[in-house]
Amino acid sequence: MLVIMDTALKEVEQAVRICQAIDYHFALDLIVRKPDTIDHRLALGDQFLTEILRSGKVLYERADD
Repeated sequence: MLVIMDTALKEVEQAVRICQAIDYHFALDLIVRKPDTIDHRLALGDQFLTEILRSGKVLYERADD
């Protein structure tokens, strides 16, 4: 699961906090990235993120304020 969010924490620290906060009973590969990191990786041609963003399903998207 890819989570794109602004956070003051390091991305891996935010991933740990999310995993600790939710109750899940299945294998979970959680990747947390900041929007700037996503933009940077896409500019570098990151095929993994490109494929996720092109083919993945959005489970939740916060409305812009």
